[in-house]
Amino acid sequence: MSFSNEADVLDLAGAQNGSKSKANGGSASRLPPHSPEAERAVLACIFQDSEESLPLVTAKVANLDFFYELRHRAIYTAMVELADAGKPIEPVILHQHLRDGGKLEKAGGLQYLASLPDAAPSVAVLSHYLDILVDQAILRRVIRVCSAAAAAAYDQPDNIDEALDDIERDVLAIGRERAGTAEQSMETLTKNAFDTVLKLQEQGGEPDGLATGFVDLDEKTHGLHRSEMIVIAARPSIGKTSLAMNIAEHVAVDQKRPVGVFSLEMTAEALATRMLCSRSRINMHDIR
Repeated sequence: MSFSNEADVLDLAGAQNGSKSKANGGSASRLPPHSPEAERAVLACIFQDSEESLPLVTAKVANLDFFYELRHRAIYTAMVELADAGKPIEPVILHQHLRDGGKLEKAGGLQYLASLPDAAPSVAVLSHYLDILVDQAILRRVIRVCSAAAAAAYDQPDNIDEALDDIERDVLAIGRERAGTAEQSMETLTKNAFDTVLKLQEQGGEPDGLATGFVDLDEKTHGLHRSEMIVIAARPSIGKTSLAMNIAEHVAVDQKRPVGVFSLEMTAEALATRMLCSRSRINMHDIR
């Protein structure tokens, strides 16, 4: 697993300071949003139970930008390197690994490493601290994008459309990152896929997903699964909406699971009427 260099955080601080100077009449001393406590707590959880915590952290922490403090970047990088090498993650081994790599001083020294395991009460709160870590990183990313956009506007670009496209692309990238769909390396994707295959082997296959109520369809698809997008395509008036509403009805009424329906063609009342007809097994044409 590779990460970007440390210049990113310095560039961010510079961009933030420059932007604040213009907006606040020279108040260039404000630091970008960050939470040292949350960063310490995340590292503490990895120390306490690396097998459980590290996969959760690496799934959310796409790059070192998520850690603001340079010493925490150095420590997290060393933790990942130890895990990749199959070595245990604990203060003494981590201290030796950092010292061998000439990064011990950058990581805060042995005393700081020894204090980290006590920075979080338990691994049970890891998700909470990860959310804080991600939110702060997103805010810093917003500042960086907005500062760059303001600088580009001051420079009066020749091609306005191209400049707007660049800004829009950067803003959309923040949204993808916030949703956890940021770009990942092929190494990470391959490892995740391999872990999924091993998990399926241990479980004896993939468990059935959410049933649609159509037995033949469920046999072929094993139900509806998380992160899937399913498109029902056919000519007009073939029954696409009826099929979708039948599935929504089965999930909501029979399985008592929450369902959201968004339609650009039918009103909410019309959809509700169609569902009532389906439940009562009365032809909608007869009702009309």
